[in-house]
Amino acid sequence: MNCRDKKRFNRAEFDGGFFCRSMIFVTAIAVAQISPLHVDASEPAKRGKILSWFKPGKVAAKATAEESPAKSAAAPRDAYPNNEDAAVIQFVSAQSPDPALPAQPRPANPPAPGTEESILDDTSSSYEIPPGVIAMPTSGASDELSLDVLTSLADTHHPRLTAAYRKIQAAQGRTVQAGLYPNPRLSASSPQIDGNESQYNGFVSQEIVTAGKLKLSSAAAQTEITQAQYAWQQERFVVLTDLRQKYYSTLSAQRRVEILENLVVIASRSQEISVKLFEAGEGARADTLLLDIERRRAEVALKNAQTTYEVGKRQIAILIAMPELTIERLAGDLDVAVRPYQLEEVRLAASTFHPRASIARLEIERTARLLQRARVEPVPNFDVMGGYQRQIGVPAANQGLFQVTMSIPLWNQNQGNIYEAEANLSGARADLQNTELQLSNLAAQAFANYETAGQ
Repeated sequence: MNCRDKKRFNRAEFDGGFFCRSMIFVTAIAVAQISPLHVDASEPAKRGKILSWFKPGKVAAKATAEESPAKSAAAPRDAYPNNEDAAVIQFVSAQSPDPALPAQPRPANPPAPGTEESILDDTSSSYEIPPGVIAMPTSGASDELSLDVLTSLADTHHPRLTAAYRKIQAAQGRTVQAGLYPNPRLSASSPQIDGNESQYNGFVSQEIVTAGKLKLSSAAAQTEITQAQYAWQQERFVVLTDLRQKYYSTLSAQRRVEILENLVVIASRSQEISVKLFEAGEGARADTLLLDIERRRAEVALKNAQTTYEVGKRQIAILIAMPELTIERLAGDLDVAVRPYQLEEVRLAASTFHPRASIARLEIERTARLLQRARVEPVPNFDVMGGYQRQIGVPAANQGLFQVTMSIPLWNQNQGNIYEAEANLSGARADLQNTELQLSNLAAQAFANYETAGQ
């Protein structure tokens, strides 16, 4: 090797080592900057604003800013190539008002469920309050618990409602994930290592999602949030129905105990008077025995009523998920006028506004969204790559890299998933009809029980 070749070789070795160290340093900086970032959008950023996807700071994620499909009574016509699906979604949207949000315990001034700030909230553990820790009424009748107070305690402490509320938060998390854009990829390589002919490059690639796939996926996931809210309502109705039934049965037992206590006092006084009359020669022995039997019978009935009353109070404490709570008395009035109902009124209300019916209608909307998502799946996404390459040599060369790749939907056009989504949509429509029939039957049975109980 002559002197000139030796200098050229040393120059190539220096440039190659310097470039490798530079690429490692740049990669380390990029990883360190990207790791604490979080996604700030649930859909592609506007053209020319790719950096707005990321935002340095505290790790968090925001929900999609798109409004729930259930809140949009009129969907864009061109958004649904199948007019039948568009009509179904518009019908469901008009029939499915947003349910009330769960009244779970939460910290001061918390974000409302479904808003951006509530997703993946770091203070989620503060929603869990130990049973029994609650401010009880401080008025003069604090030893008496009304149905409203018991309802508030059940809303606050019952684990069944907490589990249903967590499912709402889980659905919110799935909505966030469904709308997130794919991460870019950072790569470095050396296609050729050959002394002064070596090449080193670094490039960044990004998948471009087309056909509004992220919006459709996010819209379908958003429907699951509303379904979870209706499911929370249904669980609350079950808890409160059991509580109200036990409350009124225990309240009637409390009234029975009061009446039997007075009856025992009257029977005891009657027996004492009968004994005095018999001792004075004014009464018969048979009358004394009969009054003693009546007194004993009243005492046995009182003991049975007291047992039923005490057990009922313990059951109420269990139904509100506070088994250690001591209930002295129940506040309430049994002499309350009840409104009359009509069978058709009850049946129509149950089949229209019951959470099960609302969930079934939203399932039609969700499956329609998934069908649209399946139909646009064959539209290929683009993978765009751009980078820099260093050619080592004398003289050295700087090169740019650019590449666009896409798949060709030649054989796989998502036919199977489209067929499955169409079947699921038809099944959801049938499930809605079946749910309405079941609710109408349950409403008729409840109406018959209500009418016979009032006679």
